[in-house]
Amino acid sequence: MKENMEAYKAPKSDLTTNEKMPSKPVKAILFGLSVSIILTMIVSVIIGIGFGFLAGINFENENEFETMLTTNPAYMILDIIITASILYLAGTVVRKYAPEKELIFGTILTVLTLLIIAYMFYAFGSFTTYPLWYSVATLLIIPVSILYGSRPVQTNKN
Repeated sequence: MKENMEAYKAPKSDLTTNEKMPSKPVKAILFGLSVSIILTMIVSVIIGIGFGFLAGINFENENEFETMLTTNPAYMILDIIITASILYLAGTVVRKYAPEKELIFGTILTVLTLLIIAYMFYAFGSFTTYPLWYSVATLLIIPVSILYGSRPVQTNKN
């Protein structure tokens, strides 16, 4: 009877691997930048359009739409929260492609993302059109989110 009961148990495996994925730093940076810049821009545009529809904005009038975005604290807070989540995801991409060098390449991704976002803020006049708190918060979440996402994961080896 005992033999029949073992038929319903999962087989045991003694297979353990200590192999780590090889480090691919170029992919880590390129994929991380794709997430941190491109995905952030796409999602921010979608959120902005969504808020515009909810506010009943006439999209033919660009000034009305821009005024809504730059004066709506709910939009700006939601944009910061979602941007932080996307930047965290960019950090996890670095962690995946650069094992054992996560923080080094996380820092490189952070610096590149900060430079690109700061340039875009400057080029599009975001520093003057959006409130100062929004610009500062957006720039501060970049290092916090990316580095938090790229931090090495501690595993318990019991």
